[in-house]
Amino acid sequence: MFGFEHLLNTLRTFFDVPAVHDLLDLMPIRHTWGYEWQEVNFDQPEILWGLVAVLPLIIFTWRKRQPALGHSRLPRRRFSIRGIFTFVILAFTTFSVGVATSALIIARAHPQMMQVLPGDVVMVRDIHFALDKSNGNVSEFIGSTQHQQDDSKNSQPPPGSCGDESNWGFRKIDNEVYAACKIAQAFPDDRKSLATFDGGTQCCAPAVNSDWRFFNQRIRYVNQQLGDNQTNFEDENGVFNVMLDFINQKSTSNTRVLIVETDGDGTLTDESIQRYVQRIKAMKVTLICAGPGQDTIATDPPTDAVVKLCHQANGMIVDTSKEEGIQKIIDTIKSLPPSEVKLKSRTQPRPVHEAFLLLSAVAWAFAALGWALLGRIR
Repeated sequence: MFGFEHLLNTLRTFFDVPAVHDLLDLMPIRHTWGYEWQEVNFDQPEILWGLVAVLPLIIFTWRKRQPALGHSRLPRRRFSIRGIFTFVILAFTTFSVGVATSALIIARAHPQMMQVLPGDVVMVRDIHFALDKSNGNVSEFIGSTQHQQDDSKNSQPPPGSCGDESNWGFRKIDNEVYAACKIAQAFPDDRKSLATFDGGTQCCAPAVNSDWRFFNQRIRYVNQQLGDNQTNFEDENGVFNVMLDFINQKSTSNTRVLIVETDGDGTLTDESIQRYVQRIKAMKVTLICAGPGQDTIATDPPTDAVVKLCHQANGMIVDTSKEEGIQKIIDTIKSLPPSEVKLKSRTQPRPVHEAFLLLSAVAWAFAALGWALLGRIR
């Protein structure tokens, strides 16, 4: 009993070897439509031309051992039991030599098998920015009606950092991108998306991405590309409809924040306001309505359409032309606990050359056994 258990433990140890696992994984998988081989890639596929040498080796092995068929000690009979046995051993030995040599060549070509890794589970918030770029108002200097049409006159933030507001410029659009940059920089591990809107909504890049560098690159171009003179809040291309659709489809975190930076000059019917308010509450989106200084949503009267929407949706209205306003947004988002998100599974190559080395070693052992049996038969 002890010997049997010891044998089982030995077999378990053998099958726990990673190379054995890889070898078993390379076996074809049975599906309802038949067998399917695993996909294997090679770092040095040109080495596989060495498999051409396997055929001459097999012929050499066959011819070298074939005389054993004709030198049996038994009387020569065409279908003697010894002759059949010798033929089987010879075929087995030749096959083992071919497998062993082929496995060595394949191992030298550095094979890799694609494996599917389960997606990681992360704790994140999804922060969505929508910046108003309608030319008529956001090209004005903050607190003034003077316009600046040269979109690239300032906008020189230091590389890899938001710098300060003077690096971006002093228009409303410049403050919008500066504020968005500062807020995004405060949450490097959370996922962010960026949309712009004027007469229509351009959404969204990146599509909920936690890479701060990508977002930082995108935000630097927003104030250099002002749009038309319209601000669309109302129809299917309006910012609220587009962003809520996007959040519903792409935002997998239960902690969702929508930051709308706008001058607020646009129309919304009471029916549309109620529809958007109901969606925001049902989707549990934290709404932040931000305006860069005077004559924006930050200072508009309660009768303004967007102000009404923000209040009814339990949103927050903030003036981002003040540093304390930007900090208030950051503190509000920090107070929201991140939610668990399971990322999508991914594939990556895994080296499996050790499996072919093991296969070669086993095949050479069987070939040696076959040669020994053939020697005894003679």
